[in-house]
Amino acid sequence: MNLNTISPHSMGIYRQATPDQAEDTEDKYSAIKVLNGNPITELRYADDTALLSKTTEGLNELMQNVKKFSQNKNLLLNAKKTKVMDSDKSPASSILIDNEALENVTHFNYLGANIEADGKITPDIRKRLAIATSKLKSMMNIWKSQSTPLKMRILKSCIFPVATYGCETWTLTKKDVEKKDAFEMKCYRKILRIPWTARRPNQSILQELGMKERQLLKNIKQLKVKYFGHVVRHNNLEKLCLEGAVEGRRGRGRPRRRWTQDISDWLGFSVREASILAQDRDGFRSAVWEATSYKDPP
Repeated sequence: MNLNTISPHSMGIYRQATPDQAEDTEDKYSAIKVLNGNPITELRYADDTALLSKTTEGLNELMQNVKKFSQNKNLLLNAKKTKVMDSDKSPASSILIDNEALENVTHFNYLGANIEADGKITPDIRKRLAIATSKLKSMMNIWKSQSTPLKMRILKSCIFPVATYGCETWTLTKKDVEKKDAFEMKCYRKILRIPWTARRPNQSILQELGMKERQLLKNIKQLKVKYFGHVVRHNNLEKLCLEGAVEGRRGRGRPRRRWTQDISDWLGFSVREASILAQDRDGFRSAVWEATSYKDPP
């Protein structure tokens, strides 16, 4: 079989050129603007593209132009694989491609992670825990063995990564943390072959394993804070979205917890102070270690 090594690069050039040509007149697309009015009309990853607009008319216009420029380069849009998702405050959009209506969805699975229309992350966390629990049950023969250190290594390398997949994007609530803690203790009880009917406190189980604290939440904190440091050290779209502010006013009611609030609470700095500290890799690494390391109770 002959493989053309230029094909992936050619595909990338085509995918980048197509939306760029369609964005020559961004204002009519009602583009989402962040930080100093910079418009964002699309997000690209590999051969996938997400088109963004504040209005149905703008999204429909953008979609038709992308379709037009794609066809000029012999790239065709698949209506069955293309979905439309509206935010929880927007009315349902009706988008057509070749007289075929695109499906409107309230959640979408992309690269193993759930994206919800209301922006909540709890369904994705529950999904990850369900998958990890299924993996845990499928390895019952291993948990019945006598080597506890071996079972702990398998747990940390095969089960915990499934439960924390995509955790860098999570905004954790108190209930989410409680679910994570309950899942972790369930894994430890499975390793020690302790039935659910045994009335043993969690602290005694940790002591039997030679642990001072739970590890799963600590791993999530480290992954998320390290990802924050990686983002703010580079001038890219992720940093633009993180530091920018979207136009408009917040609705009534209690404001939702922000992604950056976890960073501030865990590190003990404001987001701006943490961004400055992240420029010093060694200093930031020390701050992450200090924030996530075990501290003896007073």
